[in-house]
Amino acid sequence: DLLSAVAFRWRLEAMKGGLDVFPVPAALSQMHVVREIPDIDFWLLQFNPQSASSHFSIGGVSLGAMIWEAGRVMTWYFRSAGCTLRKDSNLLLSLGEGAGLFGLFMAQWADRALLTDRDEFCADLVRVNARGCSWGRRVEVACLTYGESCDHGPFDMICATDVSYEPSAIPSLLQTLREQLAPGGVCYLGHTDRNSDLTASVLLQMVKSGFHVQVVHIGELYALASKLAGGEDKLVEMLASNGATMYARKVLLFVVTLAACGEGELVGFDVSGFPSLSAVGPRRRPPCGCLVGLPEDDGC
Repeated sequence: DLLSAVAFRWRLEAMKGGLDVFPVPAALSQMHVVREIPDIDFWLLQFNPQSASSHFSIGGVSLGAMIWEAGRVMTWYFRSAGCTLRKDSNLLLSLGEGAGLFGLFMAQWADRALLTDRDEFCADLVRVNARGCSWGRRVEVACLTYGESCDHGPFDMICATDVSYEPSAIPSLLQTLREQLAPGGVCYLGHTDRNSDLTASVLLQMVKSGFHVQVVHIGELYALASKLAGGEDKLVEMLASNGATMYARKVLLFVVTLAACGEGELVGFDVSGFPSLSAVGPRRRPPCGCLVGLPEDDGC
């Protein structure tokens, strides 16, 4: 109820042209409201990065409610590239949604979207943030742990950011992708390369599980855009001011599809220095057209 009351208050402020960051009551002193994308009426109540520490949870507020690098860079990438969903992709599943940034952003183009998180506080937070979007009526929110059954699928599209940091959770995550991704569907997975061994392990497990994985170095694109903008680009400035760190340039986009022949494949990733990956790719040029709005000669 307190979250809903706060959301109502900051929506009124937004309609009046209020502040980009809106103060919240002392009972939620670890939360703040930010407008993540300046040119879209899209405000989010989230964990205040200034309150973060090494603990996973502080005062009952999960750090999953904080927007991490991958979510911001993925949203920036899809927004700046002018990408939209394929016309036949109208059923969306989001995993590990946290505060709801990337899933809610992508839900704009879905006929129906199911946003999930395994943390109840985060699920409540996404519900509140969905009410602040004009397209929020098409969004459902639920708690979902990787590996659990979901009766709403299969889905044309699955998206997730920063869900591949825990090695023990990868098999369950891949099980969910395999069970919930419709034939011909696509998963956009944002992964932050904080540890090269973990990144190699995630990719190898995906390929061995029968997924075709295309890797796009969107973190480097973000860093280049920041440099070219010279501090004048409002979107890049907003991303930086809201807590993006040096890890932003290490964000990778995994474009994941089910391999047609049951044997996985890895493309677009330099496997030199990764002996465990040398046998699985890259084998050929990444296919274009996986993201609507990218030029054909971009190579994804």
